[in-house]
Amino acid sequence: MLKTVSEALILAESELKDAFPEAKREGLYILGYALGWPITKLIAYPDYTLTEAEYSFFTSVLQRRKVGEPFAYIKKSKSFWDLELELDASVLIPRPETELLIETILSIDLSENAKLLDLGTGSGAIAISLAAHQPDWTISATDMSERALGVAKKNADNYQLQNIHFQLGNWYEGIVDKFDVIVSNPPYISPDSEYLKLGDVRFEPITALVSAKNGLADLEHIILNAPKHIKLDGYLLVEHGYDQSERVKELFSQAGFTDIQTLQDIQGLDRVTFGRYPSL
Repeated sequence: MLKTVSEALILAESELKDAFPEAKREGLYILGYALGWPITKLIAYPDYTLTEAEYSFFTSVLQRRKVGEPFAYIKKSKSFWDLELELDASVLIPRPETELLIETILSIDLSENAKLLDLGTGSGAIAISLAAHQPDWTISATDMSERALGVAKKNADNYQLQNIHFQLGNWYEGIVDKFDVIVSNPPYISPDSEYLKLGDVRFEPITALVSAKNGLADLEHIILNAPKHIKLDGYLLVEHGYDQSERVKELFSQAGFTDIQTLQDIQGLDRVTFGRYPSL
């Protein structure tokens, strides 16, 4: 038996109530996506009867969401900064916290033709946001996953960006140039963290989340090797865990950076550390 919008929403809330504290809102998102409607239209047309195809698609999405699959993977896109990025399960879902990296870089007084390096680009969120805002900058973006680079390249093509070069490689592998800015949101979760059993991260690529040495191994590699690839007076910025800032600042200092600062995310947690590689 086919359902009206109001009946479908009741079904969704019932199916999701044990998994999501805001099951009603989740139901609105799912039905809106299934029908291609904004939420305001769902509210305005509660008596609309779904077609057989619409109801089938709605219930399939509902079951995927019920087991916790991230909505961003279901709809294959996610808003980040002021862009809509395509995604698949080969890349990390961009978080609002990572936008702090974009804000900080755009606040630095860089030359009009600055060169930037985005390490571990994933979906391309950081590189593409910067390239779209600063078309005269030249941006290189690396990732060790060929599939992830395919996602990033598609996102760049969607916005017709010509100022990004994508390169397959693990961190600095194959990088020969020096840059005004190096930026990275690397894996920084400890392999034994309980966080890996929660929410969206259960479905995300483990290689984009987990790092050895209690989550610090990749951060250490990026920071300590940065001087080989950064220009004098250049900047390094990394995202990290809320409890890793002191060790990250120590690594920056060990690598020769000055003017080291840690910034807090939208929740007030330590999230981004950056520093300047000094002039001689």
